Amino acid sequence: MCVPPVENASALTNPAPGGVTFPDLRQAKAIPGGSPQSPLSRVKYSPQVDANRGFARKTCELEFGAEELSPKDKECDEFPFASTEQGAAYAKPEHNFSVQVLSKEQNQGYGAVVTAWYSNNRMLRQDKFYMRLK
Repeated sequence: MCVPPVENASALTNPAPGGVTFPDLRQAKAIPGGSPQSPLSRVKYSPQVDANRGFARKTCELEFGAEELSPKDKECDEFPFASTEQGAAYAKPEHNFSVQVLSKEQNQGYGAVVTAWYSNNRMLRQDKFYMRLK
């Protein structure tokens, strides 16, 4: 099956414009982190990371229902990562992030990969980077 490229793939993420937590249909999403022109920057300050995770979780609960996250094997995944200055709690403009309910194993596994990547590449606080997935 051939899928045509999507001009703004972030528009297809949750929270979706016009949805429960993002009622504004006039504001397009442009999630940072996909190019050198729109990089992410690492934070290492625990309260900011905690705020990003908390905001993402609350958004997941509102978007997907609290019961979706109630099994102990489920977690809320977010992008930009909670470990970035552009995370959910600090997104500019507001709602310029993505959340999805994943298995705890998947979410924590990828979190470990990101943490190792930070360490292996000596990523310090406020260092800029972007993600290019193939």
